[in-house]
Amino acid sequence: MQQLSLRGSKLAYYLKKRCPELYQRAREIRERYGVTWDKAIAIARGELPEPQQSASIGAVVRDVEELKKDVAFIKSKLEEVEKKLKCIYIDSEGYCTARALPKPVEGLELKEIDTPSGKRYLVNVEKHRFICAICTLYKPRGDYILAELLRNVSY
Repeated sequence: MQQLSLRGSKLAYYLKKRCPELYQRAREIRERYGVTWDKAIAIARGELPEPQQSASIGAVVRDVEELKKDVAFIKSKLEEVEKKLKCIYIDSEGYCTARALPKPVEGLELKEIDTPSGKRYLVNVEKHRFICAICTLYKPRGDYILAELLRNVSY
């Protein structure tokens, strides 16, 4: 075949008219590997080696789907553990019911409640977890987890 000054899609159009077999092969290479027309045609002619595919797209998609399932499973297990480690004094909205502040504190998410001694403020400990770390009333819902942890501690 003579040297052509055509490049890219113009060369592909020329091949489609003059060398349909070469065009078809180049088109398949272009779709399979996502290369330019120039590279696909050079590969089809044997001027460049065919790229190596490490894995088929289907295999990669299956692997990603399997990883997504694994991550979802791990996430659900971590949520179970988190629920068991929550303090018995956290209500369904995430507020501590063990201690009520007499005045609002700027920077904390609070819920105002009425008590016999006046208005008090409950702290959202779901959003401000550091408060539980220093609380002397903290008691986990899953006491057996705490007992298991203590059993494994060596002194």
